[in-house]
Amino acid sequence: MGRFLRRSRLDELPQLYNVWRGEMSFVGVRPIREHFARILAEKEPSYHLRFLARPGLTGWDQVHNSDPCTLEGQLRKFPFDLYYLENASLWLDLVILGKIILVILGCKGH
Repeated sequence: MGRFLRRSRLDELPQLYNVWRGEMSFVGVRPIREHFARILAEKEPSYHLRFLARPGLTGWDQVHNSDPCTLEGQLRKFPFDLYYLENASLWLDLVILGKIILVILGCKGH
């Protein structure tokens, strides 16, 4: 059951409560723990820019890559986060939501 929930990304559903409370949005940059954010900011001086937007349940990086499990993976996803921040629009959010629905229906998550 756990494998299905993770692959289908349904394990993210509890975060809808955070969206309802206004702490997150449906689409944005994926949240990261503060400890790792500090480490990554030391390696990438502009890393702080990803915190200009409210974190989201899904994002541009998530529909194009798997979830990064390492610090190097987080740095590889950073250009996708910057792309989202620079091009944020209702249209891009709709594209991301459409892509994540396809990921969920196709169970193509990790």
